[in-house]
Amino acid sequence: MNVCYKCVGDEYLQAEIRSEGKALKCSFCEKRRKAFSIEELAERIQSVIEENYRPHQDEYGADSGEPVIHLIANLAQVDEAIAAALRAEISSGTYYDAFEGGYSDPFGREACYVERKPDTYDYQESWLFFRNEISQRSRYFSEHARRSLLEIFGDISSMRVWPNDPVIVKIGTGSEDRFLYRGRIAFSESDIELFLRTPVRELGPPPAKFAKQGRMNAGGISVFYGAREPDTCIAEVRAPVGSHVVLGRFEIIREIRLLDLDRLTNVYTDVSMFDPRFQQMSGRVSFFKRLVAEISRPVMPRDEESEYLVTQAVSEFLASSVEPSLDGIIFNSAQTDHEGRNIVLFNHACAVEPYELPPGTDVRVNLGWASDDDYDDSISIWEETPRSKPPRKAHQTPVPKPGGNAVNFAEILGRTHDRTIDEFGPASEPFLRLLIDEISIFRIRAVKYDRPQRRLSRHRHQQGDHDIIAEGEGIVYFAYGSNMDTPRLRFRTSGCKVIGVATLVGHELRFHKSSKDGSAKCDASWTGGPTDLVVGVLYNIPMSQKAALDKAEGLGQGYDEATITVMTADAKAVDAVTYLASDEAKDDKIKPYQWYKDFVERGAREHELPEAYIQRFIVDVDAVPDPDEKRESARREEVAKPWKL
Repeated sequence: MNVCYKCVGDEYLQAEIRSEGKALKCSFCEKRRKAFSIEELAERIQSVIEENYRPHQDEYGADSGEPVIHLIANLAQVDEAIAAALRAEISSGTYYDAFEGGYSDPFGREACYVERKPDTYDYQESWLFFRNEISQRSRYFSEHARRSLLEIFGDISSMRVWPNDPVIVKIGTGSEDRFLYRGRIAFSESDIELFLRTPVRELGPPPAKFAKQGRMNAGGISVFYGAREPDTCIAEVRAPVGSHVVLGRFEIIREIRLLDLDRLTNVYTDVSMFDPRFQQMSGRVSFFKRLVAEISRPVMPRDEESEYLVTQAVSEFLASSVEPSLDGIIFNSAQTDHEGRNIVLFNHACAVEPYELPPGTDVRVNLGWASDDDYDDSISIWEETPRSKPPRKAHQTPVPKPGGNAVNFAEILGRTHDRTIDEFGPASEPFLRLLIDEISIFRIRAVKYDRPQRRLSRHRHQQGDHDIIAEGEGIVYFAYGSNMDTPRLRFRTSGCKVIGVATLVGHELRFHKSSKDGSAKCDASWTGGPTDLVVGVLYNIPMSQKAALDKAEGLGQGYDEATITVMTADAKAVDAVTYLASDEAKDDKIKPYQWYKDFVERGAREHELPEAYIQRFIVDVDAVPDPDEKRESARREEVAKPWKL
């Protein structure tokens, strides 16, 4: 049987058939065109499915997900008859192994699939290297750090979200979104008076010499922090009860280009799964979600100096290294549970148009009045300008001033305005205008918190017992070897529950722990390298089964218990218990048994660890057969084999 390129709808696969196929008669349209044999096309489709999907069953063991025949039809964009023929061809090569192994044929008629999580390993590695470079090696932007960010953000200008909108949004002078809000806390009546007398200076971004470091700027670099909504702005300044917030409404008066971080988390790729670039591009898109969550997360006041180094460097890169250039960033507000939007305008785009008054204008602020019986807290501002000079009589020759026609600098310097553009550092045209008549003042009388309660438990143990990292009624355990295989761990500790995938930095997975059976077992070996990672699985283990876990892990038999800090998929640091090989138990000359390596690989695939990680640190490791066939059989029978490796 043959399938011609015209019977395949996927453009990449179609082009591949036209380029590499032979002139054959198509078995479906009966036309003679460039075609693949059914065997060639089936092999191509099988490899793509196994790379991007996995068989799936529900909790009762029934097949659940997208039926395999529909999956084939959708991937290659072929009709059902061709999809059925392709499934049958693939199944002819998988059925026997499945039957012998006692598991379902992954390409049987009833098989169902779900999509694997994209592999973010390469981008995660680049990001961790960048964080380490900025945080520990060089406060200033290094070439290594720049290359890491280029790999992540390189072609950001071409990225799109559905239906075809760019991640970089433009806001022009006629846009409905051209208004921004920026506020300041007034701790006293005199603060209010100061802000209203010179509103541009006080409500606009600070002069460079007064600019403190923030999430997106280093100290001494002035940027504009604002919000789309008034309530978001008030929440972001975190005003204490009893204070006031003076809120300015700003209008964008020049077109600006902003990177929308929310859109960045929804970037899609229209590259075919048959295209070799698909894995890399889908992994990058998935990584953006984690990256944006890390950039936008709340930072505790005591951690600002260290945590802001990373976001400041990202901001500096986006402001200077993206073409066409960016003027700022939009991101969700952590203070409003991501319901509001914050905007940062970079230094070159943060200048505010001066508010000029005639020379000699006297600005007075009336803050209201109060008596024993009544009060009025409304505020009024009076701008008293000097009288106009009488017009000069006709044909009157002006009296020369001292110095002839010299420029009167005293008059120029006496001109009244409350902001010069030069205060921002580099001279630039204003991008913003403060709407003087729309300044608002709010008294903060109460603050309401969104405060979900966390579960709390207390435990007691005698001194000398192992310190335990607890979650609820159990401990948090980091598995990185054969115990990643949930059925294997459940055979040993029946109450284990999966928490999620996590990463241990500064270690590397190695098969060099000498076992009593003469083979090698896994070890998360310490390297100290910032780009070395061990990817594993966090479990909750009941307290009552801690002794069973110790025994299964060989505590005191070449493994030592350790408390480590790992990073979860949502960029949270979690303390966990794990087991590391002791120095005297390490032997780089021995190899693992094949059955043990199979358990490690199966656990890694069960939890969808990065494919590049699986290949490099597990699949590519040499293994040997277990000379004791009964032992191998017993180990494999301990757990069911849900899918073929």
